[in-house]
Amino acid sequence: MTRFAIVGAGWRTEFFLRIAKALPDQFEVTKVLVRSDEKAKAIESWG
Repeated sequence: MTRFAIVGAGWRTEFFLRIAKALPDQFEVTKVLVRSDEKAKAIESWG
């Protein structure tokens, strides 16, 4: 399993989160770091 963290909240963040969700046996997101609470809440709603 590959564990990784994401820095930022751009389109790539959504892409990486979707891949990790689709392949949970291969990828695990350990952290997502963003600058604003608004973006953090948006990412949280992505699942």
